[in-house]
Amino acid sequence: MKKAINYALLILAISIAISILFSIGNNQFELSNFFLSLGLINLVSGVLNLVVGVILLLIGKKENGQTALLAGGLLLTVGATTCTIGFSTMNSLH
Repeated sequence: MKKAINYALLILAISIAISILFSIGNNQFELSNFFLSLGLINLVSGVLNLVVGVILLLIGKKENGQTALLAGGLLLTVGATTCTIGFSTMNSLH
């Protein structure tokens, strides 16, 4: 469990850094753009982690597969939440 949370936190930190770079590269830092890019990156990485987790389970690497599946679920939850925040701030700020 601890390994999966550390793995998910590492991916989350990387996605936050990428989202900040996307927002800075947009020439104007808007909170809704940051949350939408963060959510989208987390959703994509969560789905990729789920696919990798299933593949690892099928080839017999049970512990690594479970870690990837748990991290994928956590990232999907964070991604859906931040996308929702992004859409709600987009509507309230304009």
